[in-house]
Amino acid sequence: MKNLFLLVSLLLIAFCLKSQELAPASINKSKILYTHNLEVSDGWADYIYDAELAEHMVAEEAGFNFWGGYTEIPRFAVSNFVKFRAAAYNFATNDAVNSKLTVKIFKDGELDYAVVSNPKTISEMTKDTLRVVADYAPLQAGNYQVSMTVSQDADDELPNNNGWGYSFKVNNNGRFSRVRHGMENYYNWAGPSKLMAGGNDGDRCIQRFAIPENADIHVNGISIFIDNYTNRPNEIAAINNGDFSMIAHLYKVNENDSIIDTGISSNEYVLAIGDTATWVTLDFNDEDNLIVDAGLYYAGIEIFTGNINLRFQIGEDSDATKQPNGGGLVYINNTNPFWYNIGDNYAIDLNIATYSAVYVTFNVDMTSVNAFNPATDTLYVTGNFANENSPETGWDIPGTGKSLKLTDVDGDGIYSGFTNLTMGFGEMQYKYYVNSGWLGGEWEGEPNRTLNIADNDVVINPPDIFSQYQSINDKNYLTEVVIYPNPFINNLAVGNLGGAVKITVSNILGQTLMAIPVAGNKININTQSLEKGIYLITITDKNNNTITKRVIKN
Repeated sequence: MKNLFLLVSLLLIAFCLKSQELAPASINKSKILYTHNLEVSDGWADYIYDAELAEHMVAEEAGFNFWGGYTEIPRFAVSNFVKFRAAAYNFATNDAVNSKLTVKIFKDGELDYAVVSNPKTISEMTKDTLRVVADYAPLQAGNYQVSMTVSQDADDELPNNNGWGYSFKVNNNGRFSRVRHGMENYYNWAGPSKLMAGGNDGDRCIQRFAIPENADIHVNGISIFIDNYTNRPNEIAAINNGDFSMIAHLYKVNENDSIIDTGISSNEYVLAIGDTATWVTLDFNDEDNLIVDAGLYYAGIEIFTGNINLRFQIGEDSDATKQPNGGGLVYINNTNPFWYNIGDNYAIDLNIATYSAVYVTFNVDMTSVNAFNPATDTLYVTGNFANENSPETGWDIPGTGKSLKLTDVDGDGIYSGFTNLTMGFGEMQYKYYVNSGWLGGEWEGEPNRTLNIADNDVVINPPDIFSQYQSINDKNYLTEVVIYPNPFINNLAVGNLGGAVKITVSNILGQTLMAIPVAGNKININTQSLEKGIYLITITDKNNNTITKRVIKN
């Protein structure tokens, strides 16, 4: 009984200590060694807004975090990074005043993008999330590193816990892969020190892959790195005898977390001794079902050895694509069919087609266009590459369809963006336009810009120089203004305002009765205060052009 009482007492003491550990509010501030210490416990890079997630989460948290689960996907499926977040904990006795999140992205060691969040104060001994809106796409092949750092006004007493980051890569054929922060060295090879081995016929070795929400993907097959079978003479003899074979399969995780066979598979492949210590690719049978939608998938092989005492071994390759954290091979034993997540970086890869796409990166210099206001104006490019809404007649209207919005992320006056085209597209014709619609662009009468699209990515560098058939400084934005109804009673509408900045309502003596600023393409004017009679409506655009129309109130 005495021993039992002692054991219960020790358990209670441990529970109390654990409870104190889990409740930061109960920590005695006098025991904290830091007066200023801002820590980062996690970070996120959001690149797709997921509407389904938004139903279950706070809207600003509903971005699809780029946590991984796959090795490579086409670049067009990644889209832009739209937000970065860091979980910050002010483990200190003072408030962390003006806490900020700084995000820097380096390409091949050179700074390629930087953005800083708005400052906020994080109270002592509390946690908060620092967020920064971004607009960044990895346009060119290379190795990228993302650095996320939190700071405050005061000098941080423990600066080595202020950062978070990860690495990703865009290869030459436009494929994108990444590895989670802290796993860069661990995932520098494929396959663990104890190689994956399956013996029973029908065993499966599969790897997890996640397809993002914004693109259907065409899958080609599966590649596996086969072990060299050092010191395994029985297996080598069986391979030479044609006893080792495999079939590639693709499975999908359903909404209820059940695993279903997609029906996508390869023919049976008989292993040869020349396949050892190399990558072997099994192409899927093309049965018109190789387009897969967004979701979680398992891709891998079903193995056959013909002898339970022989082992089918997947090897390691130092040049294999890094797997993200949360990946890892799953092993299914055919005689005891349970899923075992091995949790290591195995050499199994899902081969994904890029539709033979080439990427065109636009760069255009707007620094010499005095009438272009970066705060209010938007730059678009359209051409014969953008005809989603008008495939028979030509180009999509700037600001619609597949016309492309260009952005200036670093404020140097060079506006950029990219689109993907089919390899061998031929002659691409295009022009730049300021704001939506056909006004404010490189007008008809001036030859179209042209590029020849063959089989390589194209970057317009040095940048195009924006030019106008009719200069923006001289352009009259008011040629299509409409005023209705006329006559009117209590309300008057003015539409097609384009680059208009002001509307003036005057009586026939020229006396100004109303001066209305314009902030859109259409405005409704309440005219109840006006008496019946004749009035003059004058619209002024940003180039100080004016148009005056007479209207009548009944």
